Amino acid sequence: MFAASRELLFERAARLRDQIRAVRATVEKQAVVLPDRKDMDVWAPAETENALGLALLIVRRGRLLDKKTFFQPGLKLIDAPEAMESFLNRFYGKTRFIPEKIVLPWRLPGTVLSEALSERRGRKVSLSQARSGAGKRLLEMAKANALEAAR
Repeated sequence: MFAASRELLFERAARLRDQIRAVRATVEKQAVVLPDRKDMDVWAPAETENALGLALLIVRRGRLLDKKTFFQPGLKLIDAPEAMESFLNRFYGKTRFIPEKIVLPWRLPGTVLSEALSERRGRKVSLSQARSGAGKRLLEMAKANALEAAR
């Protein structure tokens, strides 16, 4: 911004100033969604006529930091538990950060995925179903994002 101003590119400097303000406002508005300041990923699927959308909300130190969406054509919601288990196993590879808690809309059968992720992380990873409070609100937000990805 200052360089653009020094070069008398005032319109560019003004755009950069506005972008800086927007970024600051976004960072300042980040709400604490978990008072215990834990790391958590929240996953949710949503179905459209011919696809399944998956959404991930990334919560770090109690703050919602980011969201990601994925699109899987040809899958239906009935396929979602198995598809999600397979997807999560691939998604949380050896180089990706694995949080202590992963929230899902349902309980996955068995403990194989939880044990594999715990081994990769080097500490226990909890796969849990959102039932109330902040986890439930985040799950609803993730479902809305997943539906948008499926569309």
